[in-house]
Amino acid sequence: MGVLVDPDAIAYVNPVQGLPVVSVDGVRQAAGSLVGLASSLRESGAEVVSHWAPISSSYHGPGDEVVWSAMIPVGQTMDQFAANVEVVGGALSGFADDIEPIVASLQLLKTLAQSLVDRVNSFEPSLRFRGNLFAPSGVTPTVVESWAQDEELNTENNQIIKAVNVQVALFHRAERDCAARILALSGGGVDYQEYGHIRDSNTEYYGFGNTTLDQMDMGWGFASRREESCHEQTVMFVPNLRLTPQSGQLSCLDARRCGELLFVL
Repeated sequence: MGVLVDPDAIAYVNPVQGLPVVSVDGVRQAAGSLVGLASSLRESGAEVVSHWAPISSSYHGPGDEVVWSAMIPVGQTMDQFAANVEVVGGALSGFADDIEPIVASLQLLKTLAQSLVDRVNSFEPSLRFRGNLFAPSGVTPTVVESWAQDEELNTENNQIIKAVNVQVALFHRAERDCAARILALSGGGVDYQEYGHIRDSNTEYYGFGNTTLDQMDMGWGFASRREESCHEQTVMFVPNLRLTPQSGQLSCLDARRCGELLFVL
């Protein structure tokens, strides 16, 4: 049985699972701050070297060349550190570019999900006619009792949930790519892979692909085939008919309203 999509449980556009709502602008601001910090660090290192340089004209003695060059490593170290900070800032900037369309899609899907939930909440059982090759008229009447039995609502629910899964998987990929760029600074880059059915103890994993998410209930819903009404099961599957011990009358194994059998008998 499928689970109706929950618009307030969709990741990254709701504060769920201990995670805040993602702010693309916030990520960009952090990236810009790091780039600015890198520039300041580089300037500070250059200032230390330049302020120390005049000592070469005022100090002459034992080890004077060592003294004169004492601050050069400071400038070099600051340059390298600033370059690393720039890499982190660039990684965050790229991450912001990657997730911007993803977050926009998730926000749209949240709106579509809320529209669906509103229609499901106002759903009322109704008599429908479905195609039936075994019926003389080619169709058979059936009572659609819930949204899960409604072809249109169930299909829309599945489409929204699967679309959310695709976007969440893309978000996970963007996180992996960003992390790989930053961790490469340590000299041993980590190639993160998505979780799957086959796992290697020597591989680092983070996040899921959309096909894996389709098989999981992550909180925002779970897609499945449309439920068949008791009447549909009765018409198409004779084994679904049995005699109830109490009344000796035919009933459907999954029936909640066996009055639908009146359409068959």
